[in-house]
Amino acid sequence: LSVVLKCLEEVKPRSRTDIRAVLEDLGRYLKRRGLIIIISDFFDQDQEVIESLKYYRFRKHEVIVFHILDPAEIELPFKDVVNFWDMEREEEFLTQPELIRESYREELMKFIGNYKYRCREADIDYWQMDTSVPLDYSLGAYLFRRQKTVA
Repeated sequence: LSVVLKCLEEVKPRSRTDIRAVLEDLGRYLKRRGLIIIISDFFDQDQEVIESLKYYRFRKHEVIVFHILDPAEIELPFKDVVNFWDMEREEEFLTQPELIRESYREELMKFIGNYKYRCREADIDYWQMDTSVPLDYSLGAYLFRRQKTVA
C-alpha cells in the first residue's frame, strides 16, 4: 500500500483525459471479476463516464470512485480578475470570480451531487477527496467509513 501511495503522490497532472476511453481499454484486459478504483476530478462527459462505470458493476466488478477536487475548485476563493486555463478543452478565459462565484458553486454542487447519486444508484462506492488532505489520511477516512458500513 505504501508503494502505491508513494506512486500516486508523485503523479503530475497532464493535459486532457478521457476517462470513458480508459475504462473501455480496461475492459479488454479484465478477464475475471475484480476491484476497479478510479481517482479523478471527473471533469469529463459525466453521463458517458457513469455508463462506463455501471457496465463494470453489471459485470460484477467492485467499483470505487475517488472524486478528487482542490479546495480552490470548490470555493473559487480568488478576488481579482483571473485568467483561467481549461485543461480539458485547452481554452483560456478571463473572469471576475466574485461575479460568477455563486452560480459556479451551484453548478459544482449539482455536478458533485449527480456523481454521488448516480454512483449510489449503481451500487458504486463514492468518496470525495480534497487535495489539501494527505492521501493516506483521506484513504484512511474512507476505509474507516467503509468498515463501519460493512460491519
